[in-house]
Amino acid sequence: MSWTISEVKRSYPCNPELLKFLRGKKRWSQKRLAKEAGYCERLICKAESGGSVSAEAIVVLAKTLSSKDMKVSPEDLISDPVALSKKLIEAVHTLKHDVVKGIAHFTDPRGEFNFVQTAKGGDYAGCHQGLAALNVAAEKFFDAQDFVEGQDFQSNYQYYRDGNEVVAWGTSTVRDKKTGEIYDINVALRLVYEKGRLCRIEERTIQSPVAEDRGEALASSID
Repeated sequence: MSWTISEVKRSYPCNPELLKFLRGKKRWSQKRLAKEAGYCERLICKAESGGSVSAEAIVVLAKTLSSKDMKVSPEDLISDPVALSKKLIEAVHTLKHDVVKGIAHFTDPRGEFNFVQTAKGGDYAGCHQGLAALNVAAEKFFDAQDFVEGQDFQSNYQYYRDGNEVVAWGTSTVRDKKTGEIYDINVALRLVYEKGRLCRIEERTIQSPVAEDRGEALASSID
């Protein structure tokens, strides 16, 4: 297991949550992880507290924490998938047509991005391979609708992390460019990261019912 980035620094702060998660999957104590990795328990405690450890130690920890089901890279141990997911949501709402430019630095250029279209307008549904295809899908979406300015997308979205996967969900308000209609969409995203990069998106967007439809939907559920 080695670094894939071209320039490696002498040391990095580790992601405490991921370290604890991976150690927990093996049901190891800090002492056991230290023994398996060949380091002192103090180094493991420092890494799990967000302190910086040597790049060499991070490579060893990644190899030690890897399993048949999950290969851990050094980049995984120093990345923060939740923080990157928040940057993705911010880029979508603020950069719009240029969203791909805003996320390219942490996105796998050969990634797979899947969208199921249930929102109005823009034929963006399907499996899109690579950043160029993702850019085409984004242009189709924003050619048909736009996010309403001023909405608090930071508070409207929540995040749940499981290792290198993040589920993000929330509600955004959009405006149909053709009709001028304003409506909400409920968004759910499954985001997968490998080697510190976003490599897969599974998206589900559902248009929220208008006020009149909400009452009918509630009545139907009661019946």
